[in-house]
Amino acid sequence: MTDLQHTAADALPRSASALGFLCEKDEQGNWQIRTHGHSDHWYLQQDYQRWLLVINGVPQILFQRAEAIAFIKRWTIAQQRH
Repeated sequence: MTDLQHTAADALPRSASALGFLCEKDEQGNWQIRTHGHSDHWYLQQDYQRWLLVINGVPQILFQRAEAIAFIKRWTIAQQRH
C-alpha cells in the first residue's frame, strides 16, 4: 500500500475510535473494529480498501469506507437509545 492508501485505510479506525470503538490490527496488519465490551457478536474487518462485516464469525457484507462509517454511526445512535 502507498502512504496515501494507508491514510485512507486509517480514516475509518480514527472515526470509529472517536465514537468509542476498539480498533486494533490483526496479525496480517489489517484493522479490526469492535465494540468495547466484545459482547456484541459482530466486528468490522479491513479487506484492502473495503470493510467486511462479520457476525458470529460469518462474513456478511462488504462495505465501502463511507458505508462502514454510516454503519458504525447508526449502531452508536441505536445503542444510545437503549
